Amino acid sequence: MGKAAKNEKLKLRATFYNNTAVGLALGGALIPYLVAVQKLGDILAWARDHGPPAHFTMVEWATIITPIVAFFLALQGARHFRRVAGKTIEKLQD
Repeated sequence: MGKAAKNEKLKLRATFYNNTAVGLALGGALIPYLVAVQKLGDILAWARDHGPPAHFTMVEWATIITPIVAFFLALQGARHFRRVAGKTIEKLQD
């Protein structure tokens, strides 16, 4: 396999990693944001009816915390795949 073929293979691999990073970033950040905006009225009514956070049940805490954790995990995954894409591109040969 020649240099050009190896370089093309590396470019495709880097593109895959970069697209995965973009997908994780959009899926982990944009979608929860849009859902929160869409359901904002319901969320505020729910928070008003349930009083201070000390009275939340475990299920209610999980409902609040799970999307936040998923958001940060998706962003960490996006960062990881973006780094991998950068390292893959550095392997290109002249």
